[in-house]
Amino acid sequence: MRNANDLFNHMNELITVLNDKRINLALISKTNFTTHTKFSIPGYNIITSNYTDNTTHAGAAIIIRSSLLFNPYLSVQENYLQGAILTIKLNHTPVTIAVTYFPPRHKIILNQYEHFFNSLGHYFIIGCDLNTKNQFEGCHTTNPKGHILPQLANLRKYSALAHLQI
Repeated sequence: MRNANDLFNHMNELITVLNDKRINLALISKTNFTTHTKFSIPGYNIITSNYTDNTTHAGAAIIIRSSLLFNPYLSVQENYLQGAILTIKLNHTPVTIAVTYFPPRHKIILNQYEHFFNSLGHYFIIGCDLNTKNQFEGCHTTNPKGHILPQLANLRKYSALAHLQI
């Protein structure tokens, strides 16, 4: 998962990495796309979710190799969350793959996290820019979002990896 902070500025780098590393699936947060954005990569499909007011900030995208079979979900476009989602079969088991961006200025409560995670089904992998701060992520301070997410992870027995970027 990578925070692109305007994917157009990193397009050549992205194409090089996708091809050189033979990447089948990339999760990108903070794409800064709108509904008018024209973005394509030969040999890949792109599933996006933009910010609610269609301005160039926030957003998320899944870039998946065209040869892979998948089913796109409806994207999530809330002011506090943008999510691009698809399902793919791994070892004959449907798995939901999602990438999300939680803008820092929006407050989010436990029920909103629960609703989103519940919508992903039983088996899911999610890459996110949560804009949280807590000790799990190596921060010395904790913000309000940083208190809520560990509660949810403990409650639901989720496993998490922090700061996994290429």
